[in-house]
Parts: sequence; C-alpha cells; structure tokens
Amino acid sequence: MGRGLSSALRERRVLLALWAAVALGAAVLTGALLWPREGAHDRVAAYIEQVNEAQRPHAAHYGAIAEVYRGFRLEADASGEQLAKLRLSAERIAATRAAVEAVEAPPEAAELRKRTLALLRHEEAMARELIAIAEYLPKLDGTEKPLVAAGDRLRAALDGAETPAAQADALRAYVAAVAKVRATVDAIEAPPLLAPAHDGHVAQLARHGAATRELQAAVRANDREAVAKALERLQRAADSSPAAAKAQKAAIAAYGDRVAEVRRLAAALEEERVRLERALR
Repeated sequence: MGRGLSSALRERRVLLALWAAVALGAAVLTGALLWPREGAHDRVAAYIEQVNEAQRPHAAHYGAIAEVYRGFRLEADASGEQLAKLRLSAERIAATRAAVEAVEAPPEAAELRKRTLALLRHEEAMARELIAIAEYLPKLDGTEKPLVAAGDRLRAALDGAETPAAQADALRAYVAAVAKVRATVDAIEAPPLLAPAHDGHVAQLARHGAATRELQAAVRANDREAVAKALERLQRAADSSPAAAKAQKAAIAAYGDRVAEVRRLAAALEEERVRLERALR
C-alpha cells in the first residue's frame, strides 16, 4: 500500500469530523450561557456550565490528540512509540467522556446529554478500535513470512526432484506449512473492523491448502489430467495480495463508515442544540 491510513483518512476530512465534536460542544455551551437564567433556562445553562467545567482539564490535550492521528500510519511496522501515543490519546478521549458522563442533566437537557455522550462514546470506540488494528497488523504480517519461506523451499525442492514421488514429498511439506500458518492466523483475534477480512484470509488459506493437497495426490499418482485440474484450482485459490495489505484496505473502507457515523451523531447533536435553544427562548 503506497500510503498510510492517516493520508487516506485526511482525504476524507476525518480529523475535522473527529474533533469537530469538541468545537461543537463549546458552541453549545457558549450559546446556552446567553439564555435568560430562569426556570428551565437556568437549569439547562447550569448543566452546560458543569459540562464545560468537566471538559476543561482535558481541553489542553485535544491538539495533541489530533496530532497523533495526523501522523499515524496504519502499517505492520508501526513503531511502539506511535502505538503508545495512540493509547494515551484514547485514554484522554475516555477521560473526557467519563467527565461529561458524570454530570447529571435536568429533564430539559436529557436529549442533549444523550446525544453528546453518544458522540463521545463513538469517538472513544473509534480510538480503541484503531489501537486494536495497530496491534493486529504486525501479528498478521508475521504469519506471512513462514509461508513465503515455505514457498521458496518448495520451488527449490521441485527443481531438484527427479521423480513424481520426490515432487509429492516436496508438496507434502508445503501442505504442512500452509496448515500451520492457517492455524496461526485463525488463532489471532481480529478487531471487529477487520473480522470479515480476517475470516476471508483464513478461508483463502484453507482453499490454498486443499488445492495443494489435491495437487500432491495427483503428482504422486502421476495423473496428468488430475494434475492439470489441481493446478487450475490452486491458481484460483492463490492470492498475490499480502494479507496485511488487504487488511489495511479493508480498514480504510470500514473506517469511512465510522467517520460517517461521527458526522451523523454530530449533526444530531447540533439539531438538538438548535431545538433546545428555540424551545427555551
């Protein structure tokens, strides 16, 4: 993949969507404080003041959090320092959410509170999920190396094999290597965002192993017609795209859905802000 996730996500203006929640919250607070302070107006204004106060200790971190996401590269060789920064950012997002959640809202602001927390929780979940992906990709990348090495050994063995039996033995060793890699990949817990891509990779490895076993049996039997069919099946089962690269592409596509949900939640929050302001005039 020629570019990191941060580049692709910036094209979708994700940072604007992710951190607009902070600016939007400030706008709600500022607007509400201008309302007459009596009755429902007073209760809602007091609630918003408390929310504003709850977020204030974390506000200094917002710029640093955005910077982490700007520089983040979703790659198998992502540095430990980068992952540590991402974890710290997620903790700060969670702290902001928890502080806002601890503020009780009057009945008039119940929906505003609900929508605010929905947005913050979604952002927190996105941060946690990105951490899970960053932890997952190196594990997946590590499973590909033994398979590449096994393929190299297979080619060398086939080049030196002078009989069908010798070729079949070389294929048997490769079948065992594929089965081992498949078991290793299957044991890796994939984050929800990449679960479909992960399951597809496991299934592809299973098809690859089955086709290779079929080829092994055909070679040992010296059955040319069966060998041709097995080779065709093996070609269909082959996948030239590395699993980690496919997972990155899947992550970008799926992450776009998460971003769309951020925008939807932010729009819903703004809609409630406007409704509440009009209702309490």
